[in-house]
Amino acid sequence: MPRDDRVNVIVTGANSGVGFGICQRLISQLVSTSPSDIEDDKLSQLHSQAKQRGIRIILACRSKQRAENAISSLTTYLHSLRNQSQIDICLQYENCDLSTVQSCKAFAETIKRGHSRIASIICNAGGGTFTGIDWIGATLQILSHPIDGVTYPNYKLQSHGSTSADHLGWVFQMNVFGHFVIVQELIPLLEAESIVQPTSILWMSSLEAAKCGYDKDADFDLVKNKRSYEASKYLTEGIAIALDESLHKQGKNVRSIIVHPGVVWSSIFYEHLGAILDLLMAVAFYLARWIGSPHHPISAFLGALSTTYALFNLERVHRDATQRYGTCCDRFGNAYIVKQQPVIEEEKDMMAYARDVLAKCDELYRRF
Repeated sequence: MPRDDRVNVIVTGANSGVGFGICQRLISQLVSTSPSDIEDDKLSQLHSQAKQRGIRIILACRSKQRAENAISSLTTYLHSLRNQSQIDICLQYENCDLSTVQSCKAFAETIKRGHSRIASIICNAGGGTFTGIDWIGATLQILSHPIDGVTYPNYKLQSHGSTSADHLGWVFQMNVFGHFVIVQELIPLLEAESIVQPTSILWMSSLEAAKCGYDKDADFDLVKNKRSYEASKYLTEGIAIALDESLHKQGKNVRSIIVHPGVVWSSIFYEHLGAILDLLMAVAFYLARWIGSPHHPISAFLGALSTTYALFNLERVHRDATQRYGTCCDRFGNAYIVKQQPVIEEEKDMMAYARDVLAKCDELYRRF
């Protein structure tokens, strides 16, 4: 099969956590003749194109070893399923370090050399400068508001002032700008695929996304912000909304959509908790779900639903800047989709704010 004949989907940070869950869930939907995440299989052009042409899932990761381990696990998972649809699925690793513009551009150049079209870029990878937990604050929040305490925690300690090799805020570059560079470099390939089907840029937000005193004029790259992780997700939502509007005005059949996984148990805080406390955190998540919290899918596979839903149902995802797609879950572990207001709706003029942060990001991109 010619290498450009496949449908190409890029997933950043795909070697673990939600990124791995996205790949796993994507595979599970592709091999099924009645995929649960597709509202109407006849209307999912991505699924139809994958049947005709095969699909390549490109794992964009920093660590080759971890990516290869992920590919091995995903291959084992694929072989454990009955491939009823007979779709040809290929898994491929490409190196990408979001913390440097050079690496992001090198990654994009590798993609452009090997492929002429892309169906989707899933901007999932990211990180935070977490340093530990405010145990007094954690105790007070969990005792006073137990569900909120394990859904919207305000006791995670973060350092500020960390910068990248490009002299930008490290969290800003990892969570926002690195993806923005890749998207700008690869939009022509999204356009090329959009001739046969709508294409997408899916931006991973978070339930924890919040403004947190973010000042787009005085501290655009979040160097001074003491809750840069939450603020970076706030900024991400603004960019995603404005980019979707911009692409539509340019007449491009490319979507820019906000998704989030709900609360997922991952290893992001393992080094600060240790094995026992990490396990207790998982127990707390399950208790919250049993009590009635809809925000705790817990597993990355379930949390990935919002992403695969948007990916497979682009024809049904309307151009509505007042929506983001999130994963919720009932107490029995049945995940479902919710449409929510973006967090930047708190701005007096949401679209003006979104356009401004997009313009600032574009200006910064042009400097490189």
